[in-house]
Amino acid sequence: MDWYLELNDMPFDAIKRGKKNRETRTKVPHNQTAYEEMKPGDKVIFTRKTDKEKMIVEILGVRHYPNVASMFNAEGQDYCMSYDAPRDEAIASYNQLRGYTEGIKEHGIWAIEVKPLKVSFYITKYPEINNLLEDLLSQIKEALEDKLVGLYLWGSLVWGDFDYSISDIDLLAATSTDITKNEAEKLKKMHEDFVKKYTEWDDRIEVAYISLDALKTFKTKRSQIGIISPGEPFHLKDAGDDWLINWYIVQEKGITIFGSPPRTIIDPISKEKFIQAVKRQANSWSDWIVKTKPYRGYQAYAILTLCRALYVYENGEQVSKKQAALWVEKELPEWSKTINNALFWRQDWRNKKVDPEATYPETEKFVQFVISRINK
Repeated sequence: MDWYLELNDMPFDAIKRGKKNRETRTKVPHNQTAYEEMKPGDKVIFTRKTDKEKMIVEILGVRHYPNVASMFNAEGQDYCMSYDAPRDEAIASYNQLRGYTEGIKEHGIWAIEVKPLKVSFYITKYPEINNLLEDLLSQIKEALEDKLVGLYLWGSLVWGDFDYSISDIDLLAATSTDITKNEAEKLKKMHEDFVKKYTEWDDRIEVAYISLDALKTFKTKRSQIGIISPGEPFHLKDAGDDWLINWYIVQEKGITIFGSPPRTIIDPISKEKFIQAVKRQANSWSDWIVKTKPYRGYQAYAILTLCRALYVYENGEQVSKKQAALWVEKELPEWSKTINNALFWRQDWRNKKVDPEATYPETEKFVQFVISRINK
């Protein structure tokens, strides 16, 4: 049986690194988990509260005690605590937890002995993608060795509406320093070989490789970024505040696969700055829209991207393209046909027997409408 529990940073990290191997719990009004029903061999999926990182552990044993002191005597204080402390202070720390004083008096306390199985790869609801992410992390580590300091998942796999047949996998790889020419060659070959193994993900994996310094200074200067994305092989270029929208989403929604939480490595971005950047990006479509003329799939991307820009402008939050499109359809029913067309074109992107120039006027009209509305 699988159990799902949340942990604060300190106990999560203590279990992850092996400092602590007993998770200790009592029943409280806000959490009535049936710890007495847990059995050896069951799995617990721990979720870190701050960044939603996952850790899967196997239960080795579950033992019940009338109070914290008797638990420490039987289990060993060091195995139960996330940090070193004198016995009296350690016992007192339980009384500081919400509801624990009363909960232990009424229910006692359980010591759940656990062993981590896999850390960080119970990331999505798709086992195949979890395996892919684990393999990709291993390959990146092999190419960059100790230079990789963090890997973060964002995009539709995180905020919802992921479509297994067409959606991309979006990742940020944080590095200690800039990628060298030799490392760039290694990464290029690694990504080429990787999609030979995972053929259905060819041209559907985006990874941005950027240094810690660049993530701290992108608002004021441009720095190197290595990028592989749909339609582009791996290459180096520079990036600055034009990537603010991406880094805001990673900051707010990114899931840690490896490394420290994303908020600790990205220079803080306010919601106001994010909305301003979305507005600038929407305005830039006045010039970009003509580039969609030969490609109906790109027109769908433009329409859905502008739906999301409008949603951000009106609601102050980022959602998936599909969620934003359905919201615009409800708010602006006169554009319902255009939005449904875009959703269909997105699904039908492999179809080459289409006339994109015939659908371009509709696309341009919607894009210009959204830009005008945002600038009111």
